[in-house]
Amino acid sequence: MKYIQDRLNGQGKINYQMVMTQIGEAARVTADAGLSVSDHVPISTTVMKTEADAASCKLSYSVSTEGRLDNNFTSLSELSVKLLFRDVDKLVVEPYQDYQNRATALALSAAGLARNFTEDYNPRTFVVRLILTYGRTLHSRLRANDLNNVVTEKELSDVKEAVVPFQEEEAAQRMAKAIVHAVELCGGGKDDNDPFK
Repeated sequence: MKYIQDRLNGQGKINYQMVMTQIGEAARVTADAGLSVSDHVPISTTVMKTEADAASCKLSYSVSTEGRLDNNFTSLSELSVKLLFRDVDKLVVEPYQDYQNRATALALSAAGLARNFTEDYNPRTFVVRLILTYGRTLHSRLRANDLNNVVTEKELSDVKEAVVPFQEEEAAQRMAKAIVHAVELCGGGKDDNDPFK
């Protein structure tokens, strides 16, 4: 548990550029107008306030993200997550851009909107996805500013997975192994509806 806490708190800022490229009809309209179909947004992400408690088998952490847009607007957000290790069913390590593109497509689809851009991250960054056992949810709270710099906070409901970012894949793989060990120690990784899993 101490390894998880110390490594997450100690990794520092994860810096990358998000390249947003318009696709489909949006790209055609923008190109016809003689404008660029790509935006480069410098982003810094930091995992902080991590607590991995062996007695309660709880993990809590925050992910702070800062993005600087072309119009001198700085987007700031902090996502706080609390979960029980025993609720974790499986872990997946994958490139952050793959996770984010899929999550954005799902969110837009749920809102009835078409996807008109893709995101690429340079350099490639990675995430460890902690996917919860069916029927379990975690506690999550988002604090963010809007284009008018008005800060809002909201509880996120029905959250079924957590994501922890990393600069390098090797560090993400090592953390995934440590979390698997913590989940096993806490009696997780089992489906309550399948006693033979």
